Amino acid sequence: MDYAALLNALDKASLFDLWRLNVFIARALDDPHKNEALKTQLYVDQAVRYFDTRQNREISGRIVAVKRTRALIRRDHDKKIWSLPFYMINFQGADTGIHCSRSHPKVHRDSLRVGDSVGYKSRGQREVYGVVLKLNRKTATIRLADGEQWNVSYGLLFYVIDAQENAAQDLLDGRVTTADVCVEEYPAPVDTNLEPE
Repeated sequence: MDYAALLNALDKASLFDLWRLNVFIARALDDPHKNEALKTQLYVDQAVRYFDTRQNREISGRIVAVKRTRALIRRDHDKKIWSLPFYMINFQGADTGIHCSRSHPKVHRDSLRVGDSVGYKSRGQREVYGVVLKLNRKTATIRLADGEQWNVSYGLLFYVIDAQENAAQDLLDGRVTTADVCVEEYPAPVDTNLEPE
């Protein structure tokens, strides 16, 4: 699915249209026949990937248990167990990225992910580079190479094309302490019922 095209179409929708779509989607997600069909594809110790709305990226893990409408999944990077509805699991291996043009001067909030390498101009007009640690409502928390962290408005960010991938990979692989990366504070933009077991 082309999420960027879908987002463009949704930008033109009225709030009422969005609400109606939300009602329809909520009913479709709760459909017992669809959930039962998904449940038959799951088994304990199955490697899966799910989409984390707080980090705006996929997370890999293994199924620990399968319940009526949810699966308990142990995340690979921190070994925490999460109870997730079946519909959050990416069964088809779909590309979850929102591919806005990275050559565009501004970063689109929905295309940015935790671990992305970005830059911005400081107040002194000096270019500063870092890695996204957390996605907030209006800002992204950026960790610089020297360890400093700054909350930067999405409109000020730009993608770094020739980025050092090691810094982002250290964050994603859990080599940055979990105290430095707090994603539990802010609720997800939609109610996904994410709760650790």
